[in-house]
Amino acid sequence: MKIKEALINHHTYYPHATLRDFFKFLYQSEFGPGHLIKNKEENLKFLMREYESLETNASKLIDPLGNEFGRMNLHILNNTTLSIHTFQRFFEISAATLDGTVNNYFEKINILRQLIIHKHLPFDIDEFEEFFKQVQEKPKNPIHHSQTFRDHYQPAYRVVKQEFHTLLSLFCNIDALLDEFEQVIIAIDGDCGAGKTTVAKLLAKVYDCNIIHMDDFFLQPHQITPERLETPGENIDHERFLDSVILPLKTGTTFHYCPYNCQSKTFTTPITITPKQLTIIEGSYSHHPNLSKFYDSKIFIKADKLVQIPRLKARNSRELLEKFKTTWIPMEKKYQKAFNIEDEADVVYNNVSI
Repeated sequence: MKIKEALINHHTYYPHATLRDFFKFLYQSEFGPGHLIKNKEENLKFLMREYESLETNASKLIDPLGNEFGRMNLHILNNTTLSIHTFQRFFEISAATLDGTVNNYFEKINILRQLIIHKHLPFDIDEFEEFFKQVQEKPKNPIHHSQTFRDHYQPAYRVVKQEFHTLLSLFCNIDALLDEFEQVIIAIDGDCGAGKTTVAKLLAKVYDCNIIHMDDFFLQPHQITPERLETPGENIDHERFLDSVILPLKTGTTFHYCPYNCQSKTFTTPITITPKQLTIIEGSYSHHPNLSKFYDSKIFIKADKLVQIPRLKARNSRELLEKFKTTWIPMEKKYQKAFNIEDEADVVYNNVSI
């Protein structure tokens, strides 16, 4: 969402917001939470106290700030299965991302100025310029909500990165499973270039979990036969994955597996997996029917060609890109269609960009 649209929406949802509240909105849009968390334990205690003191419910659980940040209302904890500890991790990770600039902040303020000048927002331009002078003196000083805003809306939120809003249903799904089971295995399948690895990395930031990549289990030369490659889903060594990863995972004991590098055609240094409550399996073919029955949840991420091809082009040579177009993408599509991979998934995302 663009800043102009976000500002107008903000006025629509919060008609009692003052000019100060709009400056705060823009500050958070550029600088996010605006401060580092010095003591995570104390910060969590403060969050818990604030959550326990909530009285009225909120009609708007997520407020986009027109940039990579958004406000996530604490009431979301009453309306979803998201845990307060995951909510806190959202805030901690977001607070560590303080890469906004004063120039960008001032550019956004100028957009607010133009909206006021053209009567799209009901503020006095002289009042705006006077407030802006104060901001210019100390642009990185956080701005507090007006008392008017507090009285009308009882704000109770944290500013977090937009990616946590985008993938909220996934986090809620995982938290519900973690609350119910001692061991949880999640598998992320989907189109190449759709963002599977990126999502897995984000999950690893939020949770203490193991990440296992299907790319470590592509076929060895002796396994690559015309008959096998003609069969949907046989581009992966699912037999070795079952024996080396899935079955050992189910025992709850430490185990090792050797990744296979299809470029060098060799096995690399063994990876040790120590049991954790959550394990994320990431990669194409991870929902193969010989494996899917062992998962607690299946995530599917798809990408339109207008998104997929530019992403693949950016990270591969011209020769590899052609290989994707002519061989690997068609093989993935054949597998997905043969086993209804998307329809069988618990959560589906399209064109994930985080």
